[in-house]
Amino acid sequence: MTFPERLARRAATRGIALRPHQIRDLEQHFKILMRWNQTVHLTSVQGEDAILERHFLESMEALPFLQEKAGMLVDVGTGNGFPALPLLMLRPNLEGRLLEPATRKRAFLKEVIRETDLAGRVRALPDRVDRPEDLAGLAPFDIVTMRAVAGVETVVAAAAGGLVPGGRALLFVGQSALEGLEAECPVGMKLIKAAPITGRNASYLAVIERS
Repeated sequence: MTFPERLARRAATRGIALRPHQIRDLEQHFKILMRWNQTVHLTSVQGEDAILERHFLESMEALPFLQEKAGMLVDVGTGNGFPALPLLMLRPNLEGRLLEPATRKRAFLKEVIRETDLAGRVRALPDRVDRPEDLAGLAPFDIVTMRAVAGVETVVAAAAGGLVPGGRALLFVGQSALEGLEAECPVGMKLIKAAPITGRNASYLAVIERS
């Protein structure tokens, strides 16, 4: 079975019906990832099946928490493109700003954007989020995503200052980071959902909403 066939079938088991152009873009992301990973460390996950599950399908678990209206998604520490690239490929109503300070990783992201339908509505930027004010230049935005990046508290504080009312931060976090969010969120931010990640122990999608 080919990668597109496995992708479509496994997404369908999770209630996600992929359209042909979306499958094409997701496959292109996969091919470019595999080629770049030979010279730039983008993922340590080995094997097509593992990459499909660990990166592509896991990213799609955030889909139910994305709005249907047009808006702006900001991804912090984008790296290999997950979860932002699959989410943006499946939500053409969203523009995207991918924050990746590493030059070569940013070049990888730009190639994926250029070679898919993301061109024209998604940009890769060199910004980083080390302080609560570091997202101010991108405000207002509707969604903030983050996966496999340290500094959850700082990102949430930065999101609080830039999210529109009703906007959400969708954060892939471990147990300790989740407990920190459960204990305290910035003023105006509320943890509304902690969804366990399919097939992973002590890994969650934390959904935080701006009041």
